Amino acid sequence: MKGITYLLLAASFVFSHCKKVEIEDDFLISLIETSPSNTVEFYENINIRIEYSHAQGFLGFSDPDYLSLEVKDSRLSDPDYYHLVPLSPPQSDVSISGEILIEVDAPFIFGNGNIETFTFTIALQDKDKNWSNKVTTELITVNRASWDCDAINGCVDPVTGLGQYTSEEACNAVCDTILIKANNTSEFNSCPNPVKNILTISGEYLLADFYDVFKKLVQ
Repeated sequence: MKGITYLLLAASFVFSHCKKVEIEDDFLISLIETSPSNTVEFYENINIRIEYSHAQGFLGFSDPDYLSLEVKDSRLSDPDYYHLVPLSPPQSDVSISGEILIEVDAPFIFGNGNIETFTFTIALQDKDKNWSNKVTTELITVNRASWDCDAINGCVDPVTGLGQYTSEEACNAVCDTILIKANNTSEFNSCPNPVKNILTISGEYLLADFYDVFKKLVQ
């Protein structure tokens, strides 16, 4: 396949009952919803739900090598193509309509920035090799993972790509010390910081628990 390889699709299909009705336009698709529209890279898949209608029901192919679903990331020059299973009974010639749920693998940032925005454009091809109209999702924002130190909750991702720390380990190294100071009801000093092999504690305290950079209790 051409284009990016991370964009893997899993589709589920919801059919209406086949019905012989007049359709003004023979082959149409429309966008129902896209979610989420704001996410962190590698965190969650993008769900795109579209609605389709075809006057003859000529949608989908039994041949897995025939690629009739087009998906284009606006950040790329070329679309990717995927197999779409038959959406109507074999050898039928009846009008069909329904919904398709396209699940796109969790996006990631292509460049060096902390935030990127993009859209997906979708189209279907029928058995006569006619293409439907194209539909484009709303703008999707993907943020690079980052962390801020919260005095109550520890290291948290603000989901903006603008956190103070670029790795959770770096945040934990600083945040764990801050939490000890914030939650301590007695005054004591510990040294050295960071600790290697021997930790010296001085001051008044009843109990002290210490955690490593992975938030694991040190025994």
